[in-house]
Amino acid sequence: MTLKQKIIAELQKLTKIKDIILIKAPIHTGADFTTNIALKTGANPEELIKKIKKSKLFLKIENNKNFINLWVKQEMLIKNFQNFLLAKKQKPKIKGLKINVEFLSSNPTGMPQLGNGRNGFWGHALCNILKASGNNITREFYLNDSKESKQIQELGMTVLGKAKTYNSLYLKQKIKELKKNKILNENSLQKNPGEIGRIMAEAIFKDMKSFFKKINIKFDNFFSEDELYSSGVIKQLLTILEDKNLVYMKDGALWIKLKEFGHTQDEVIARSNGKPTYLMADIAYHKNKFERNFDKLIVILGADHHNHASRLKIIAKIWGYHKPFDILITQLVRVKHNNKTSKMSKRLGTAVELEKTINNVGADATRFMLLSQSIESHMVFDTMLLKKKNNNNPIYYIQYAHARIYSVFAKIKNQKTLRKLLWKTKSKITNYKIQTKFIKTEFVKIKFIKTKFLKIKFIKTKFLKIKFIKQEEINLIKKVLELQDVVLEISQNYKVNLLTEYLSELAKLFHNYYDKYRIIDEKNIKTTETRLVLITGVKMALEKGLKLLGINAPEKM
Repeated sequence: MTLKQKIIAELQKLTKIKDIILIKAPIHTGADFTTNIALKTGANPEELIKKIKKSKLFLKIENNKNFINLWVKQEMLIKNFQNFLLAKKQKPKIKGLKINVEFLSSNPTGMPQLGNGRNGFWGHALCNILKASGNNITREFYLNDSKESKQIQELGMTVLGKAKTYNSLYLKQKIKELKKNKILNENSLQKNPGEIGRIMAEAIFKDMKSFFKKINIKFDNFFSEDELYSSGVIKQLLTILEDKNLVYMKDGALWIKLKEFGHTQDEVIARSNGKPTYLMADIAYHKNKFERNFDKLIVILGADHHNHASRLKIIAKIWGYHKPFDILITQLVRVKHNNKTSKMSKRLGTAVELEKTINNVGADATRFMLLSQSIESHMVFDTMLLKKKNNNNPIYYIQYAHARIYSVFAKIKNQKTLRKLLWKTKSKITNYKIQTKFIKTEFVKIKFIKTKFLKIKFIKTKFLKIKFIKQEEINLIKKVLELQDVVLEISQNYKVNLLTEYLSELAKLFHNYYDKYRIIDEKNIKTTETRLVLITGVKMALEKGLKLLGINAPEKM
């Protein structure tokens, strides 16, 4: 249970109010948390404060315009910080669910573009966070690879030289490669555009899967649209829709009745030439997904898919799916280079390939930037900023904080006198004998925090008597403890950018502290010990947060 969860449970117990919203208090109040239970319930705030004062958690409680502000006792902060260091598993309050997360789904008409990266990295990080919150996650990619697809047919036309759609440099090179390897030969090039596009799509998708592995985007399931047609599922679907009286003919086309389910209009699922629209396959795909017994479905769509999101909701109604079905839409990404901002179009072949961006500015920088803003907002991707090796580059600033902490422990390794003093103090408290091998390996790798170092009596008893005198130290402890609550919050609202904001704030607090105070003070071993424990917690929080985002925590910069 996190500190925030403990406080909520305490307030529920003392006030007998079940529905309690607890948030971080505004900075100007100086408090740690605030709650609006007095406003929400109409109860007298002073009477509520009398009840809350029975708790041993709080140093101070104050009524501010019917908002009850709470200050947590330092010993409670330290106890929770100790638990964080001991890496005790925090059992989330939410019930673990079986969740399907579909993201990055696309037509395999070319390699992922920068905009696709926003969708892919968001989906990957969100899955990590949902899993860390105790859920069972299936990561799914819906591959729009059917030869019936208009996009795949256009791809085939481009291969034949009869169109320029998706005609990027990559596609030109891929066509040459397939011709050289005889995959595109005289016989195959005699086929219709859909079949030719399908051959090309299959080759492109192999490259896509290799690229996903390279950039650490994982999927548990790849679902092929083409299989819906080849297996006869689409024909079965038409029969089911006809039996349910959900389709009708108009102007030679086959329409599905969506308006009676709340959509703005009915939609065509088969054109007058008999060719199906992509909505046909989507209806079949989601029927399959609904029947796989997930507790919740999450879909992340690209920009300009708002109308399609509405259709998917209607499809859920058609099939009687009443479980949570959340649809997220990523907004457009524009690239800024040398103070010039440009639009991108995969269809016109002018989009910036994700791989080229990664090669240009780095995988960690690309991923962090694409996760740093809400997906609901348009983004400008500044390549020149991400190339800078200074504090203006947000991911550099965070990773440098981790590297700085690592350098402190590396310094201890190289100072035998200091190392002996530290361990001598520990042995006086605990009679714990430190082996040379342990110091050279576990201690330097910081693994001692998870093993022997934290098992000694110093942490279990004396640790609670440590006094973090500096306000900056208390602020760092509070920020470290926020991580668990940030993770739980994202698991409910899907705002992955809250974690990038958290890491930036934690890094800033640490850098300010590091620049102001000496971590290692040979003349004051107790202070040194206290600060080593403190920055270890910061290091663990940085590592955990970066890992959830899929970003490295380097030892050196």
